[in-house]
Amino acid sequence: MKDKVCFKSDTSAQIIILTGFVIAIIILGMGTVLYSAANSGQQTSILQSDRAYNNFENIREEYGIALMVSSEKGEIDPFNVSNTTTILEFEDRMKTIVESHGFILNFTDHEHIEVKDRAVVNILFADGKKVFNDSVTYNLLTGEIIYDTIPPGYIYDLNAAPTGCTGDGFVELKWTAVGNDYYEDTSAYKYEIRYSNESINTSAEFDNATFYRYYYDVKKNGTEQIYFVEELVPVRWHFAIKVYDKAGNFNFSNNASAKASEWSPEVYNISGNNTPINSNVPELQVNAGTDVIIEFNVTDRDGDNVNISFMIKNESTWDKAWNWTAVSPAEYNNVTFNYTFNDIQENWDFYINVTDDSTCKRSKTSPEGAPDSNYTINLTDYTPPKTIAINSTDYINDTYIDENLSVSNFGLDTSIYIQSKPNPLDKHGLIKFNLSLIPPGATIVSANISLYVEQTENSSVYFHKINSPWDEYGVNWTSFGDSYNLTPSTNGIPTLGYTNWTVTNDVIDFYANSNHGWLIKFEVDNMTIFSSKEANVVQRPILYVEYYS
Repeated sequence: MKDKVCFKSDTSAQIIILTGFVIAIIILGMGTVLYSAANSGQQTSILQSDRAYNNFENIREEYGIALMVSSEKGEIDPFNVSNTTTILEFEDRMKTIVESHGFILNFTDHEHIEVKDRAVVNILFADGKKVFNDSVTYNLLTGEIIYDTIPPGYIYDLNAAPTGCTGDGFVELKWTAVGNDYYEDTSAYKYEIRYSNESINTSAEFDNATFYRYYYDVKKNGTEQIYFVEELVPVRWHFAIKVYDKAGNFNFSNNASAKASEWSPEVYNISGNNTPINSNVPELQVNAGTDVIIEFNVTDRDGDNVNISFMIKNESTWDKAWNWTAVSPAEYNNVTFNYTFNDIQENWDFYINVTDDSTCKRSKTSPEGAPDSNYTINLTDYTPPKTIAINSTDYINDTYIDENLSVSNFGLDTSIYIQSKPNPLDKHGLIKFNLSLIPPGATIVSANISLYVEQTENSSVYFHKINSPWDEYGVNWTSFGDSYNLTPSTNGIPTLGYTNWTVTNDVIDFYANSNHGWLIKFEVDNMTIFSSKEANVVQRPILYVEYYS
């Protein structure tokens, strides 16, 4: 990490440009934006007082704000493509800023910006008495000064390997971690994993490859890293990694390829008398004497033949009620399978097993975990599920934690800030709903969390289950640590007003076991603001739960 820039002599700008890496640099003004004196007089190239330093520091910060605003947060180029001048709006902003500090501004020519997210600026300030030189790298999205311009090291040993009979569409990736700055004894910030059906050997090929995910479990330089890519079509894939530090500097890996493992067959679209049956609604309620027709579909992504067994139990012993053998893809891709309970007079349990004829003999049951888990047909009159909306302040805990203000608590704030920015400016939301309003012994059918969006930048937020208790009026970034599941439960793009996310499986788990709520975060640089329970009642968080008593 580079030290903070100081203002010494007319050579400091060149030194910083030489040490900055080339791909992220935009040089303004053929290397210079010239601020000339309003009055003539003796000038010196040495910073001569703390007061002058403080004024100059303020100008540096405001310069960054002008860069951010004029570039529309990196969306437009503040500088003319003819390489001769800035756009008028930007020049007017800069003149206003500099004149407010007692300086007079004249622009010389400029070079065109080629990279949108940062700019290296060489500036010469003169107030008629002193001359100050500076070179500063700015983040055009935030207007902040970037002190680190050294990228992580290149990953030379990325290896992709098949996983045999393990997992569905799995590939194991293995590589050696690099440092924050090349190969120093530190950790980078995150990995971006992409894959393609063609080799990935250039940055353009990486950008055109399919995004898989960001991976934040980054080890120290020299440490082995292992990651399993899942649920790919079972063909040969090419992989590459882009490694970032928190300043946004990055480097790449070599290309690696392997064939993804084959898939287990699947059972889907299960219904009883046209009523859906699944792991969230495992019971079908019918009247005695009814004929119950169970229907379902089967598929296998690998195109293997399959064997299907329909298993039933009404007391203590499982029996194979029906068996379909050596079913080909031409059959199971075009047929809905069914089994009928005629004139049902007692309760029945059932599950479905399907096994392919591959070397691995991959098998799957529905529901998962059968026969310990199973579907049930109950002889009772049908009762529709009840719905409850949990939004009372007595049943909600919410706050956010701020990496930059790591020991501060925000439990009384009316907003929940979610942000992922470098330098460091990460903010994560925390929220938990008390489920005691759901009666004991209930069967939860569905659950949706609804949050009021005050402001957003149109990127997915991710909900992660929290693993341990936290106090909304005491928790902070430091005390919370990494106490959450790295794999998100759900994600989605927030839109202004209320936005819903389905969290059924998490709420079922919270109801049956420990409930510590969710951590909400971004996996890309972005920002969203939700209303907290301290906000107006029409903007409070809500958890909708549908259940059977």
